[in-house]
Amino acid sequence: MGAAGLAAIGAGVYKNLDEVVENMVQFGETIAPIKENIETYNKIFKIYKDCYYGLKSKDVFTQLASL
Repeated sequence: MGAAGLAAIGAGVYKNLDEVVENMVQFGETIAPIKENIETYNKIFKIYKDCYYGLKSKDVFTQLASL
């Protein structure tokens, strides 16, 4: 979305980022977590972070991007 907004400014569709946000950003409903699942969500999030930072530290993202 950020690249599209910057392109819209470059193309003269919008004058600045404030106009981009005003015209392109939409907020939907807020969804609250299911209280009974919060412990599971936290466990999954920890695994996600371990995977993300493990891959990042081994420069996997850069390797994939170079393919």
